[in-house]
Amino acid sequence: MAGKGSFFIMLLIVAFLSLALAVMAGLFFFTSNTDKSEDNSEKKEVKAPKDSELSEFPIDKKALNLKGDGKSEDNAFLQISAVIKYRKEIKSIKDLNTEQKITLNQAGILEIINKYFQNLTLDDIKKDNAIDTAKKKLTKDINEYLVKNEEYKVDIIYTINFSEWLYQ
Repeated sequence: MAGKGSFFIMLLIVAFLSLALAVMAGLFFFTSNTDKSEDNSEKKEVKAPKDSELSEFPIDKKALNLKGDGKSEDNAFLQISAVIKYRKEIKSIKDLNTEQKITLNQAGILEIINKYFQNLTLDDIKKDNAIDTAKKKLTKDINEYLVKNEEYKVDIIYTINFSEWLYQ
């Protein structure tokens, strides 16, 4: 009798644990799928800020030396005019507003732009996607520079628009 009783108790314990595991797996499956789909849609869908949420920082005509290609003795250059569009307010930046942060880091921003173009040749500049590549790379690099001392890494720069792109 003792053998049958202990066997029955063990069977109940295994059944209870199996049922509990099935319920937990079901809850995990349904709740994690909902959260992940919402998170992924938020990450994929980058909402463009309203015009009223943006401000502009102009970069007047600037002549930049390009990297030599070794074929000719003439130095190639690029003349650009651009406007950096940035978010006016970011809640995670508490010490300064974004306009003050841009103004304070103006020299560093211009240095990043200069260094980027000094590493390009005239052939690189002539490519069809050169402007788009420059926009993406400079936006990324400037954002990294501006938030390097911030607790939360939130992009300040929205985009860079080149109004002039003259090379020789």
